[in-house]
Amino acid sequence: MQVSALEDRIKQGKADPITTAEKVLVAQLREGYEKKYGASKPAKNDGKASSPA
Repeated sequence: MQVSALEDRIKQGKADPITTAEKVLVAQLREGYEKKYGASKPAKNDGKASSPA
């Protein structure tokens, strides 16, 4: 299972965890994407922050 990009921010109280309904929606979107385009490859971590702190 993929780890959420927001996991650290959620633990720090800087972001709200997603609801069960949102998790279902994300799973449905991912399934539709993978059916249309194929499974995506994991992103390479280049050590750069993706968003400002």
